[in-house]
Amino acid sequence: ADDNGNSATGTLSLVNAFELDNTAPVIAFTSVDANACASAGETVEFSFTVTDADCGGAGATPVVTITLPTVPESTVSATNVTGTYPNYTATYLATAGDGTGTATIDIFAADGLGNSDSLNNAGTFQIDNTDPSITNYALISVPTCYKAGQTVTFAVDYENLGCATEDIALWDAQGAPNGFEVDI
Repeated sequence: ADDNGNSATGTLSLVNAFELDNTAPVIAFTSVDANACASAGETVEFSFTVTDADCGGAGATPVVTITLPTVPESTVSATNVTGTYPNYTATYLATAGDGTGTATIDIFAADGLGNSDSLNNAGTFQIDNTDPSITNYALISVPTCYKAGQTVTFAVDYENLGCATEDIALWDAQGAPNGFEVDI
């Protein structure tokens, strides 16, 4: 009955059903570059998905943050996040101030209704901003004077190779490449 005492008669049926969605989307980290190591000026790319099984559907573009190996640690946003629901790709451009060590990736996403979740430590990659250094070297072969075509054998101890996956080039005393390479 209403405030005037009028009462309703008949039955009311709900014609359209509705769904209640209080479930956060699911974030899944799918991949990081095979060469997941970057120095200043290099880019690391990684992929992830955001899915919502309920009616919330796609929300705003996910937010991706990177915790850098600086001292103290600092957190920055990914350089670029692209894609459309449910597949996304993010990139990060390393800078000289990023430190050297392991960077961790965190992802935050919300569905179209505002239900949200985050995936902390979703993935990692290495940042290398430390120059390599030779700590010791020794000529192994004898004699010490050589002519063209003879083999010279020497040992080199080095540290801080970081992301190095290529050969190391040797340079002469004047700073010019001499054509020799050392396999890592």
